Amino acid sequence: MTGRLKHYYIAVPIAVLLISATVVYVARTRAKAAPGPTQRLVLPAADAKGNGNGADDEPSPPSRSGGGPKYAPPTTTDPRLSTFVDRESKELRVTGDITTRIPKATDPKDIEAVSTVLADTKDDDTARNEAANLLRRSGHPNLTDELIAVLSNTEEKERFRAFCVQHLYNNHKRAGPAEKEKIAATLRKCLADKHIKVRREALLGLHRLKDNEAEALARKWLHEHCEAGDAVRDLAIRIIRERNLRDELPGIRKHARDKDVVVRIAALVTLSEWRDEASRPAMEEAAKSDNVRLQRCGKLALKRMDGPAKAPEPPESRPAKPPAQEETEGF
Repeated sequence: MTGRLKHYYIAVPIAVLLISATVVYVARTRAKAAPGPTQRLVLPAADAKGNGNGADDEPSPPSRSGGGPKYAPPTTTDPRLSTFVDRESKELRVTGDITTRIPKATDPKDIEAVSTVLADTKDDDTARNEAANLLRRSGHPNLTDELIAVLSNTEEKERFRAFCVQHLYNNHKRAGPAEKEKIAATLRKCLADKHIKVRREALLGLHRLKDNEAEALARKWLHEHCEAGDAVRDLAIRIIRERNLRDELPGIRKHARDKDVVVRIAALVTLSEWRDEASRPAMEEAAKSDNVRLQRCGKLALKRMDGPAKAPEPPESRPAKPPAQEETEGF
């Protein structure tokens, strides 16, 4: 019994030591495998084909390009132009006295700067319109070509393209024979343009230039009963009146009560100038209308019917302005 106890007291401590050693070894092994507080697990990065987990990839650095080169206004020699040519200027660029404040540009560098404004699709339409006026006042020899280039630019919108057609007409007066033909050819081409305002301005310009094609097209547009015809009929009526094409009176009389107020006003103006007594009831109805413009037109039409006859005067060249309802100005 004593011998067995002796072996027991020797074996137990040895077993405890072995177990303790094993526990320590396992703990140290796990400690080495686990990340410390400043360690970071690195997962496999994706390869060139996009394979791999990539859940912990570093984000790509942001681009420093800023979406393209930073805008820089064109340089000028005339201080009066520095604000006008800068599309990001905080000052008012176009003022009511601009024609006297900046009557013309003379230095080639200034002309180039103003041409840059004209061609800049990101600039304001009003500033670009005044740029064309300024270039014309300055006698810029390349203005016609630059206007045609703007018209041909697919990035241009309808409004400013219509401005350009007006400017081409206004540029015709000072142009030489070859340039005059280039302007007329461009206006004829614009008669089939995708934009209605461009077509309108082209027809009006050709009418003012006494182009034979304007009369034929005005007659056609008067009787074209479709959406495209509705958008230009008032202008067709105006041209027919100014050309005194009285054989079209029955066709115009049909529009004395047109549902489109603009077309109706154009018809009443023409019918009153031609003293069409058959249209007097339509004028009297218009004079009692709740629509202020139509009411004013009806009253003026009746006054015109009873007043002295007045021959129509063709409009003179004028600085281009936003395409408007030409026939309703003053009503």
